[in-house]
Amino acid sequence: MRKLISWLLCVFAIVVLADSRLLPFGWDVEKMADSKHVQFIVINGNPAPTIRAQQGDTIVVQVRNHLGEDLVIVWQAIEKVINRQCNGADQPIPAGQAVTYCLAAKQAGEFSYQALSKLQRDAGLKGSIVVL
Repeated sequence: MRKLISWLLCVFAIVVLADSRLLPFGWDVEKMADSKHVQFIVINGNPAPTIRAQQGDTIVVQVRNHLGEDLVIVWQAIEKVINRQCNGADQPIPAGQAVTYCLAAKQAGEFSYQALSKLQRDAGLKGSIVVL
């Protein structure tokens, strides 16, 4: 009976892992100015993107800070995974440095991310995560 249960657990683990995906993103966060010299924050030259995932996916976001000031990104209501590869925490990313965030898309719903700094948030560093 124990062998059967162990075998079933292994099969279940393989099926669960087969359905999950790794979604890698590389973000270059920087300031830009419009024709009126109003500064805003962009990710890879565009407004903050919406991340789309499926339940069970692992979202991996490498954030490179080109702002010339510290940056803290807060991930709202989605589980962060911290390990050797995923070193992103709610700590400042110094200018010129990068960190990697790993997020577990365990449940369906709409979540968000944003800069901790109100000035950076108002300049456009905020977006959504949609898990289907």
